[in-house]
Amino acid sequence: MWIIFRLLLILIKEILGINHRINEFIFYNRGVPGEIIQPGKTGFLVEPDNVEELVKAIAQIERIDRNTCRQQAEIEYSLPALGERMEQWFEDILKYYYREKS
Repeated sequence: MWIIFRLLLILIKEILGINHRINEFIFYNRGVPGEIIQPGKTGFLVEPDNVEELVKAIAQIERIDRNTCRQQAEIEYSLPALGERMEQWFEDILKYYYREKS
């Protein structure tokens, strides 16, 4: 079914003459994309194999601002942001470890 989804995206893109890749902003609502995407702001989440939701998302794709997507990526997923998050995880682990030892 995934291949049909991808082919449908390509077909709609060609029919509508959309200049950018619409599959960069539309994701299945399962797993990691559901935690990353801000619906309507940085992309759209559609239920797997739901063609009606897919069509609605494609109709709204021009609302997505690439600069907003880039800003979110830089703020949340840049090397410094990931480094700070990992540092906090290690601090939390050490606090838990030493609390359990006491």
